[in-house]
This record gives sequence, structure tokens and C-alpha cells, in this order.
Amino acid sequence: MSGVIGRNADIYINGELAGAAKGVTIGISVELIKDYVIGSQDPNVLEPGNRSYPVSIDTLYVDKTHASLVHLGTKITINVLPTGTPPGEEYIYNDVVLTNWEKSIPQDGVILESVSGEGKTITLPT
Repeated sequence: MSGVIGRNADIYINGELAGAAKGVTIGISVELIKDYVIGSQDPNVLEPGNRSYPVSIDTLYVDKTHASLVHLGTKITINVLPTGTPPGEEYIYNDVVLTNWEKSIPQDGVILESVSGEGKTITLPT
């Protein structure tokens, strides 16, 4: 089995290709509900807790679009297709609230930006 080459991936924000994307990081996180009682080193309660769906995208800086989405609090949809355009696996982050935007301006390089947030739900590939 061979690996998947990242350069073939497609990333969409609200149905539009996120141009000049350098990378994307997606995830699923589940908190633990854990409690102990006197007399035991093992948890008395161990259950899955709240879930979160973090996502971040790094791009070459093009314009203020991503900064505006964070500033205005606009909920968006992000589609990540690791192997490129369909058919293929697709991760859909719904009702994403962007919480952070950063712009990096190196003296000797390309201006970059990074945007990150969290989705309300995720649809996993079938």
C-alpha cells in the first residue's frame, strides 16, 4: 500500500476551491469523563465526553477574504478531499466557526496566512 500525495488534495471553503493552499490539518477530539472512588486506582466512570472537530488551513496570502470570515464570525463549510476531486474520500466540516487568523510576512519570502476554527459536525468518508 502506498501513501497519498498531499499535493493532489483539494480544499473547499463554502464550495469554492481554497486557492494557493499549502496545507490543511483536520481532526476529531473526544474528551473523557473519568472519575475515581476511594479505595481504587482504576476509574469508576470512564465514558466518552464532548466531541470537537478542529480544522486549520495554511495558504499563500491572496486577499482579506479569510480574515474577514474570522472577523465577521461567519459560519462556513469546509470540504477536504485528500486525493483530489471526486470520486474519493471527503471530509465535510459543517458550521465551522473560524477562531483565528494569522498573517506571516517574512523579510525574504512569500507572505502566508493561516486560519483555524472548529466545526459543529463532521461527515466522514463512506
